[in-house]
Formats: sequence, C-alpha cells, structure tokens
Amino acid sequence: MELSKYLLFLTLAYTCVLFNNCGNQDDPTTDNNPNSGSTNIVDADNDGVADVDDTCPDTSSGDTVDGTGCSDYQKDTDGDGITDDLDLCADTAEGAIINENGCSDTDGDLVFDNNDDCSETPQSADVDGNGCSYLQNLTIGGAYQGGIIVYLFPEGNAGYVAGEVHGIIATPSDQSNEASWGCMGESIEGAQENAIGAGAQNTLEILANCKEDGIAAKICQELVLNGYDDWYLPSQDELNLLFLNKETIGNFAGIEYWSSTESRANDAWGQGFGVGDQYGLGKSGAISVRAIRTF
Repeated sequence: MELSKYLLFLTLAYTCVLFNNCGNQDDPTTDNNPNSGSTNIVDADNDGVADVDDTCPDTSSGDTVDGTGCSDYQKDTDGDGITDDLDLCADTAEGAIINENGCSDTDGDLVFDNNDDCSETPQSADVDGNGCSYLQNLTIGGAYQGGIIVYLFPEGNAGYVAGEVHGIIATPSDQSNEASWGCMGESIEGAQENAIGAGAQNTLEILANCKEDGIAAKICQELVLNGYDDWYLPSQDELNLLFLNKETIGNFAGIEYWSSTESRANDAWGQGFGVGDQYGLGKSGAISVRAIRTF
C-alpha cells in the first residue's frame, strides 16, 4: 500500500513537470484571474499590442502604433539616426551625411534633398538656393541669351543633348513689318525644309542664292541683338512655335509672318497670327519678320 502511494506521488509530480503547470507560475503574456477564471492579454503600455509582441514597450498611452507596437517617434526605419516622425527623407542611404530632417545631398550640389527642387544637378554646376543650376531654371517665356525662350529640345530631337539644355530663342520684338521673302519666280534649292531645327540652313540657302537687299532672311542674318549675331529666319514649324507662344513672347505687331520655308518658285510659307493658319504667299509680299536663334 505504501508503495502504491509512492508511485502515485511520482506520477503526479512527473505530470506536473511535463505540462509545466506546477504551482502558480505565470505566463508572461497573460494575466490569470483566479476569481473569474478568465485570462487577459498583458499590454503594459496599453497600445493594443501584447507585451510579448511589443518591440516598443514604453509607448505613450493613446499613441498610434504599428503592428510591432511602435509609434513613429520610436522608429528609425532607414537607420539614419532621425526618428520617422521627423524624417523627411525615409530612404536615406546608410552612412550618408544628413541634416536635421534626415536628408542627404544625393546629387552632391551642396543642397540637401528636402530643399532640392532639381535632384539631378551635375556636381560641378553652380546652383541656387533650391539646388537648381541656371540651365535647369530655363523655361519657355524666360529671358535668356538675347531674347525669350520659345522651345526646349526634347529627347529625340536633333538639337537634344543628354545632360544639357538647348532650345530656341526669339527676339522680343519684330525686325520688320514690310519685308519681302525675295527672288520671286526663282526656286531656291535647299530652302524647302519645314522642320524644327531647319530654319538656320534654309536661311543660309536663301542668302547664297538670292542677292536682293531687304529680304526677310537677310534682315535676320544681319541682326546683332544683345550681343548675339547668329539669328535666322524660322522654318515653317519653328514659326508655328512662335504663334503657339505668342502671348508668352509678346510684341507681335504684324498680322502675317514669313517662314524660311519655300513653297514653290513664286511662293513661300507664311503664317497668320490671328488664328494660326499657314499658307503660301507670293514672295514679293511685304509682311512681318521675327528672328530666332538656337542655344
């Protein structure tokens, strides 16, 4: 009988150890209430995340937290030493020099990213307080190199150069309001191109083959304005750019303007600046001229 009691005691002891249910040992994730028999999740900082899953156990009451129990002021996601609530640049490279906003100077222009409006400035460029070089500040309608910017060459255009800014500039006023195109009845070989970028070559072809004084191409070619002497008569498509931006450029006094694009022996392309129609005009007609140049 004594042996049986002893074996029973050993069995009970073994069961207690096996199921880890001896005495009053507490589960750190729960609060056992012996009176009600209920089990409550322990959440010491009352942030809605159980202590066992809470990476930030001292969150202030009422703070919004993520699934790990952390509020933005307790996290530094990119490891730059600036907590997420103050970090304006959340993906700063590890080891980068940063400012108080957690932002580095990615393009090396000495302007931190949160104040940098031009994020790809070449490191050697002079920049303004917004991190932009003068080339990056160029916009249609802006004054530049003797005139007003009409067009900026996009990628794919013959005038486009990667990493640089180039385009077309118009004079700020008309060069004439009664110039002829010249050489009525004569076909000017090579002056029939109408594309953006063709005006300069058209002008050269006209001057090489038409020796009349006072013609539109010669007025542009002889112009020296604000230190620049490389003006030319715009091609048909370049002239249309002037029309499309006539309000921005301003001071268009004429009704019709010449392009450098020949239509046929007796005609060249002109454009009305009322509604923008383009049409062939007799070369002897006296209409307006506006010169352009490229940069």
